[in-house]
Amino acid sequence: MQSEIMILNDLLNDNRLSEAQSLAQKKLIKYPDDDNLKEVYGLILNRSGATQKALELITPLYAASNPSSSIYGLMGRIHKNIWKNYRDKKQAEKSAKVYEEGFNKYKSPYLGINAASMYLVCSNKKLCASIAKEVVNICLKEEPTYWNDVTLSEAFILLENFDNSVHYAKSAINEQSSNIGNINSTFQQLKMLKRYI
Repeated sequence: MQSEIMILNDLLNDNRLSEAQSLAQKKLIKYPDDDNLKEVYGLILNRSGATQKALELITPLYAASNPSSSIYGLMGRIHKNIWKNYRDKKQAEKSAKVYEEGFNKYKSPYLGINAASMYLVCSNKKLCASIAKEVVNICLKEEPTYWNDVTLSEAFILLENFDNSVHYAKSAINEQSSNIGNINSTFQQLKMLKRYI
């Protein structure tokens, strides 16, 4: 099954969503109880714009007794996408709470920075700043990587420390100047934040 998951992830990375969706559907018929397969299929659905189907598929995995860090991330992202599509503030609040819950459990900078950003969207600047500071403290102990530097850049934006934000943004771009997909993903996130800062 691991090889099928790897193939699906490769298709996702290449943005070949229809192929990934078709393959995942076939594999789920064969392995209907495989949670890893359901998670990847949920990610495919969410990226394809089928957020309601993704929500239906991932909710039982999120409601399980011990959801993984990646399930928290996917569930938070699904609610975030629903908020983006419909501007339903309740979905933004759900997204923030899911990300925060995962961050409190796993101390993942990814979950933390998304929780902080969504709390900014929800006009909770106090909680946004508190989580952003915690994320900075975690990331400063890590080795420089694209995602670590991007997370620091975003956290410093949320803390309105724009000099440090620019420093880490430049560092991240220098590390991944050839990966337009990652840079575009980061740009879209910063574009979203621009409305709130």
